[in-house]
Amino acid sequence: MKNYKEMADEVLFRIKKEKIKRKKCLIASLCIIFILPVFTFLLINQNISDKVLENYMIITNYKTNLEQSYIVPKNGEYYCFIEVNEARKKYIDKNVSYLLKIELFKEKNGEYVDIKKEEYMQELKRLSEEGYKFYKVYYWLYNDSKTEKIYYPTIMVKLTEEQLQNFKSNDNYGYAFRFITNEDYSPIEFYETNVISNFDTYYE
Repeated sequence: MKNYKEMADEVLFRIKKEKIKRKKCLIASLCIIFILPVFTFLLINQNISDKVLENYMIITNYKTNLEQSYIVPKNGEYYCFIEVNEARKKYIDKNVSYLLKIELFKEKNGEYVDIKKEEYMQELKRLSEEGYKFYKVYYWLYNDSKTEKIYYPTIMVKLTEEQLQNFKSNDNYGYAFRFITNEDYSPIEFYETNVISNFDTYYE
């Protein structure tokens, strides 16, 4: 039979054991209280990021059977080719950007005048400084014998629907936006790493 001291020691041991157990439970509870919101926040944002990435597309071409008549835009105005407008209708509620070639027009005294390459590049530089991103892109055409593909560089801009609607035009030029394809109408290859960062040293 246990004596009084042994019984007291056993009770104290149980109390200490219970306190340690409660302390561990408290620490675990606090960890859950503080870590769970952080984990939930990260999870939600990860899901949002995944959803954004999942829905994000860059439209480089769009096929349509509709016939179109081309309009030469006046200074300060812009015009989208029918393929671009049809793509905009289809993707109006989607998270997309359009990779487009910009054609410049200049009206002077009621007539359209030629725009030199240097002037064209200066206007693209201005637009770049306004925040629009331009890229060096290659497309190909067949040689005369149709046996070889010849690649040519061109400059294209990536625009969202919002950027198109609020395009920061220059009153000295009219603008036309169109897609570019290879000669067989296949989509061009596009890499977002080929961004043009300095128009002063860039030559097409």
